[in-house]
Amino acid sequence: MGGDDLGSDDECLYASNQSAENDLSDTEEQTDGTVGDTTNKRKCVKGLVEPTISTKKPKTEKGSVTVSEQTAQDQAAILSSALAKYASTLDSQPRNIELEAGYFATSTQQSLLLRLTSVVAQNKIRKWKHKLSPCVVVVCLSARRAVHVLKELSPMKARAAKLFPKNNSITEQLKELAETTFGLAVGTPHRLQALCKGDDSACLSFRHTKLVVFDCELSDKHYSVLTLPDTAPSCLGLLVEHILPELHKRKDIRIGLL
Repeated sequence: MGGDDLGSDDECLYASNQSAENDLSDTEEQTDGTVGDTTNKRKCVKGLVEPTISTKKPKTEKGSVTVSEQTAQDQAAILSSALAKYASTLDSQPRNIELEAGYFATSTQQSLLLRLTSVVAQNKIRKWKHKLSPCVVVVCLSARRAVHVLKELSPMKARAAKLFPKNNSITEQLKELAETTFGLAVGTPHRLQALCKGDDSACLSFRHTKLVVFDCELSDKHYSVLTLPDTAPSCLGLLVEHILPELHKRKDIRIGLL
């Protein structure tokens, strides 16, 4: 079910039930859908331009850096660039979006677990008290990748919401979010966007969320969740309709390309 403790024996259903994992598609189904250092100067990346960054897998030679190791200013530019050509998919939002470096949390830690907990304290995630608004939300390329991320974060022993297709329906996931507090949520863009629709008192929100992570792991075809045509529009929708409004209102929420 979508509400097991990551560190519990139940969570090992992902490790022990490999056949279920193998059924997950490589891309998500279309039918669904203590913050770190904030001393970065709030420089704006004004407007959205056509993507200029490469979608190839990052180099690992000495001296090269991955997306997660980029400066906050560079991450703001990367996110703007990657999503630029999908701005036309928005119905009522302006095409020009300003992303400030101060919105971004960065980390040079080696693992996703360490990068995430260097931004938000592990104890805060484990003791989270707000329903419908997880402390940390990780946006993944596919259900398969979401399962992998859940395994990688299992040592945290935080209660996790599994918000992707083939792990309960939207209605069932909304019920779990309304009845249980989740320090962590891992999901796919279409499903997360679908869960945000509806009455504010009964749907997923970022009202109390401290960190939204766009997982930048690349697929075999060198796409990330921000560049894959199937997922990038939903990422932009989440960003503009649900995440940016919170960034404009609060100083204790950050985006991470981790």
